[in-house]
Amino acid sequence: MVRLANRDFTALDWYEDDYTSFRETVRRFIELNQELLDAEKLINGHRAVSERYEELVIEANNAEEALSSAATNLAEARENGVCARRRLEELRGLVIEAEMELGQGEAEVVAWESEVRQCSEFHSRAEVDMQRVGSEDEEARKVADEVEERRKKALKGIGLVKEELLRSIGAP
Repeated sequence: MVRLANRDFTALDWYEDDYTSFRETVRRFIELNQELLDAEKLINGHRAVSERYEELVIEANNAEEALSSAATNLAEARENGVCARRRLEELRGLVIEAEMELGQGEAEVVAWESEVRQCSEFHSRAEVDMQRVGSEDEEARKVADEVEERRKKALKGIGLVKEELLRSIGAP
């Protein structure tokens, strides 16, 4: 855009009038518009980080719920195993039946321990990611605030430059 404006000003130089002030005003107008565009890109980047942070918070909450449910099921499975052991001791006549229940209870314990381990690992990773993205979100928020200030200044500058341009071309 600046190259096009410079080409047009080169053409105006043939008229041997001094367009230096007008040229500077147009150049400043183009720079401020570019700064506004850059600020808006940074703001959009902050939004993406914030959205990712919110997704990770939801994932962490889901992992925590899964961990709690798995821990409850593990406690129940362990209790079932204990009951089966007691029954085996008390009911020697039903040894075969009690051994089957014990085997089933222990299988559940192993399955739920595995589930708890997996959920715990998932929860730990989610917590780490949430903290990392939370830090990034805080930094991005600070940058976004600074960028918002730059954007406001750029908009104000654009308004002033527009008025100056209109005055320089004689528009009311």
